[in-house]
Amino acid sequence: MGTVNFTGVSQGSGTSPTAPVVGTVGTGKPWGALTDRLYIAKTTVDTSKTGITNTNADVYEAIYVPAGSVVILAWYKTTTPESTNTTATFQLGITGTDTDEYVAAATCAVANTVAGPDGDIIGLGGTLFETADTIDLLVATAAFTDCIVDVYALILDLN
Repeated sequence: MGTVNFTGVSQGSGTSPTAPVVGTVGTGKPWGALTDRLYIAKTTVDTSKTGITNTNADVYEAIYVPAGSVVILAWYKTTTPESTNTTATFQLGITGTDTDEYVAAATCAVANTVAGPDGDIIGLGGTLFETADTIDLLVATAAFTDCIVDVYALILDLN
């Protein structure tokens, strides 16, 4: 099992846990600001660029969520489908907390598939992040080799 950070930040590697520094693998960034405090974050997860041997238990950290934020929704869009393990599945959630918070089970088999939320978030109306964490793509059944998905989150910064 490997963990790959696609968020564009490395937690706790700046001068403090709230001052992350830019990572080298990720592209995570605010994608569209709706107000000063409400924005959509987007990250592209390309499983062919992980730098590890992909397995069926990998964690791809997709979107960095600062402490004191509420994730209202999270979803994904498949841009390039998996060519090798077309039945491989993943969840979109929070490692160590709720792995299917946003999407319970999905494949990367069809281009332009947009999905979510169908996980636990449906009954919650949002997820409060009291401490900084990430929204993760958690590989569930088979290793991905070349799947590319865009992961999005609607985030309200309460700070």
